[in-house]
Amino acid sequence: MRAARAFPSASMFSTNDRVLEELLRTSARTLELIVPARQGDVHLRLVVSDRMTDEFQVILASTGRPIEAPPGLHYVGIVNDDPNTLAAISIFPGQVMGIVSDGHGDHVLGPMEGRDAHVYYATKDLPPQPFVCDTPEGAAPDEEDGIQEGGGDRSLKCVRFYWEVNHDVFLAKGSVVNTVNFITALFNQSAALYTNGGISVVLNEVYVWDVPSPCVGNTQLEQLTCFQNMRNSFNGDLAHLVGLTGGGGRAASLAGLCNIDNDNSMCYSNITTTFQNVPTYSSSVFVVAHEQGHLLGSNHTHACVWNGNNTQIDGCGPTAGYPEGGTCATGPIPPSGGTIMSYCHLNAVGINFNNGFGPQPLAVITNSVATAPCLITCASVPCGTVFGSNATSITATTAVLSWMPTTGAVSYDLQWKQAGAPTWNTVLAISGTSYLLSGLSAWTNYTFQVRTNCSGIASEYAPAAGFTTAGNSLSDGLVACYPFNNSPNDASGNGHNGTLEGPMPTADRYGVPNAAYAFDGVDDRIAVTDLNTWAINNEISISFWVKAVQSKGNLIVWAWPDIASDRFLVSPHYFHTGSNDFAWTFGTFDGAGRCYYTGYPLYGEWEHYVVTSSAVSNTMKIYKNGSLFDNEQHAGGLTDLNRTLYIGGFFLPNFHLNGSLDDLTFHRRELTAGEVMQLYTSGTPCAPRITVAPKVFLDGPYVEANQLMSDVLRSASLIPGLEPYTALTFPMVAGGTGTAISNGVATPTGNSAIIDWVLVELRQPSSPYAVLATRTGLIQRDGDVVGMDGSSPVAFDAAPGNYAIAIRHRNHLGVMTGAGIPLSSVPVAVDFTNPATATFGTNAQKPVGARMAMWCGEVVADGTVRYVGNNNDRDPILVAIGGSTPTSTVSNVYSPLDVNMDGAIKYVGNGNDRDPILTTVGGSTPTNVRVQQLP
Repeated sequence: MRAARAFPSASMFSTNDRVLEELLRTSARTLELIVPARQGDVHLRLVVSDRMTDEFQVILASTGRPIEAPPGLHYVGIVNDDPNTLAAISIFPGQVMGIVSDGHGDHVLGPMEGRDAHVYYATKDLPPQPFVCDTPEGAAPDEEDGIQEGGGDRSLKCVRFYWEVNHDVFLAKGSVVNTVNFITALFNQSAALYTNGGISVVLNEVYVWDVPSPCVGNTQLEQLTCFQNMRNSFNGDLAHLVGLTGGGGRAASLAGLCNIDNDNSMCYSNITTTFQNVPTYSSSVFVVAHEQGHLLGSNHTHACVWNGNNTQIDGCGPTAGYPEGGTCATGPIPPSGGTIMSYCHLNAVGINFNNGFGPQPLAVITNSVATAPCLITCASVPCGTVFGSNATSITATTAVLSWMPTTGAVSYDLQWKQAGAPTWNTVLAISGTSYLLSGLSAWTNYTFQVRTNCSGIASEYAPAAGFTTAGNSLSDGLVACYPFNNSPNDASGNGHNGTLEGPMPTADRYGVPNAAYAFDGVDDRIAVTDLNTWAINNEISISFWVKAVQSKGNLIVWAWPDIASDRFLVSPHYFHTGSNDFAWTFGTFDGAGRCYYTGYPLYGEWEHYVVTSSAVSNTMKIYKNGSLFDNEQHAGGLTDLNRTLYIGGFFLPNFHLNGSLDDLTFHRRELTAGEVMQLYTSGTPCAPRITVAPKVFLDGPYVEANQLMSDVLRSASLIPGLEPYTALTFPMVAGGTGTAISNGVATPTGNSAIIDWVLVELRQPSSPYAVLATRTGLIQRDGDVVGMDGSSPVAFDAAPGNYAIAIRHRNHLGVMTGAGIPLSSVPVAVDFTNPATATFGTNAQKPVGARMAMWCGEVVADGTVRYVGNNNDRDPILVAIGGSTPTSTVSNVYSPLDVNMDGAIKYVGNGNDRDPILTTVGGSTPTNVRVQQLP
């Protein structure tokens, strides 16, 4: 418990020694390791790293003779398939140890001292490390060293290291085996930092002081001097003494490679092994990589030798009270953390292993290695195995296969096949890191694998990845579909009907009445009793629209009785850990069957979600509003389907959905990203919607010079969150009432900025006076009319066919297409700004240069614009101004009287709202009447 108090991020667990023994026996070249961390499982994709030379040996000081090195495997890799991460792991009998660096910071994994347990924790929990390097500053790098460039290609030369382990380390670890395991793991972890920069370093010999050592100094200098005096020659290119005293580290020079004086090729590092019985590899990795970086030519990043003008890369050293020679200004503190050659461990930002050495120090090291005449060429070691194999842009017949670049790779070989097929199709010598695969079959499982080629030497193929092509339609693989149009029945034709137990019909996201169900958050639910016939054990996708009004259980789907090791549960806005989360479980709730997203906002608005679990692609995913929300590299699976499927919750009130639910679908396959977007924009396959993408200009705010409309109302926060047309008594038919702008939609600027609400009408072309349905939409500066999310087309619950489209606005005359437009689930563009677009009636819009715009000035909502006479549109403006003279202004308003939509009502002066009415009326006298061209 002491560790838990000192390390709040720590997770403790035990290892399966049998599995570790099998790994060591088979010497697996690739490995996926799942670490059960407190914030959720951490998935490490690893490939074996050959850190030891063929001549590697361990020598004991007590005998002066080599011993057989204890068994161990060393790996490097990435975290959660993120290429911008780093993992270096070593495995020994009964032990796993290493470092992990990802977007959450640096972490340590290893056995606790004196306990049969392993721990995984964030290094930010460690107290500040006092390490100070005593290496003297060197000269500025020459310009020809390329200090402005980072490393990239793998070094063709190898730096061989000789490591000597002081007696205090041996005493701390308790045995030769434990000491060698610790040291080789430490080298693997530090070498990973060099490998990431394209520098090849290998361990040639480890010398262990299993008897008292002559080097017992209390300072770095004393330890280094003792090492130099004692070791006149060594088996490697550079020599490194590690111990537990000295308060820091020191390198003899910045020119260790091929130096005629061996003393200048040596360094000392004061490492640590534990803190409160918890392993502290990360600090030791930093120390040894830092000191070796000096021997390879790099100064500290706070030395006044960088940037081509003798300035500092960062100011971490001086800020912490450790200035270096030179009088240059203190550099900045890097917000993303420091690099290996910095002193940022003494600042709050810390060291970030993902930052590596940084481009300038790495360029110096790269140049030092490349130009060192005494180094040998690396042995014929292939490139590392490919990571991050992935399939994207999947259609029914094509897919883009991609993978992360491997340092030093010349080309890549690809093999692919239909899942279960006996032979591979092979594509050789691909120059890039992606490949378009075509000629595939719809709704079919495929696997593929990739290997690297480095100067004619090929790696092993990476573990195969899988994907499923899209269906020919969203009906492929459809198990059940609940459009909830005043019924809980399955509309897929499969007969998986539900039994209504409390939910009441309510309006859907378009304002269509009785087209969704409202759940009371207490005991409302829908029961489906034939789950045992669904056959969804390994592949599943679930899509739904939900409007949650409270963060609680909010179970959309739950199989009952609940089985912790075989759970089927979907819950957005799930309040369980003290935050608003998303829970998706399809199998073991605390293992590979769980995809859990922690902490996201509740806005109480309609949201679309799709969750997937696929054994083929080995993923569990969550999509929100058409975009990938969470992606975890493991698949779940159900065993027992002999249960009841409850929609909306069960058991206790806290587990029930408090909100509205609509368009719930289940597929027996993993939906592609394109299919997810189709569900988001077009609706379910059992109740498809037709969609239209109108474009129209409003003359009031239109600016001819840039062919955009003013967004003053938006920038002044005057656009209402709820649609205004119901309150203005516009006729609403089968939808459009009570809709709201989605959170954040009114924030963006630019051409897509929202300027106001409009009303879109669907009419029958043969009798266009009859409005079939209405939808409220948002209009952007460039004229695009979109849905409540600010980007989707406008959707209607109607069968595909020909329809007339009308656009209406609160102070502009409406406009309608002159003929029927064929509409389907694929959005159709209707550009009213184009003079070539036929419109109903005569002079339905105003010509403005090369564009058309809706006539402005309908202050009185009677379908006309009048300047004089009864019900004219000018007098209401005058009345609103008030006073004896019409020179006042009513500011910060959202009103039909604001004809030019600038947030103010004015009768005279620049930008007044009277003159646009006069312009709309036209003619030589203001007695004309402009009539709306709608039937």
